[in-house]
Amino acid sequence: MAIRLSTDLLLELGYGALTEAEGRRLLKDLYDAGETLVGARIAQTMSEDQLEQFEKFVDADDDPGALAWLQRNFPGYQDTVEEVFRELQASLAELAAQRLSTRSSVGGAV
Repeated sequence: MAIRLSTDLLLELGYGALTEAEGRRLLKDLYDAGETLVGARIAQTMSEDQLEQFEKFVDADDDPGALAWLQRNFPGYQDTVEEVFRELQASLAELAAQRLSTRSSVGGAV
């Protein structure tokens, strides 16, 4: 599964009414949340030594080095990325549906 963060994704999830700026902000927030969640899940499985090694890349803002390290030391990390992404998508879709439901019930009452 390829991870794609785009306006098409926002449309699929029910966020078609967002402005372009709001959509960019939501996609950035989605990326940041995914990165944080993936990091936390992988960190839970790391030894202290592995965590120290990985943190050196993070502290140096060396994303390519961190990615290469993950590929060597956690070959299944991409599965974690995909799992987190699916969870975030489901959460956003649920929130959009709730917003739409709330709007419909409020609109119907007016």
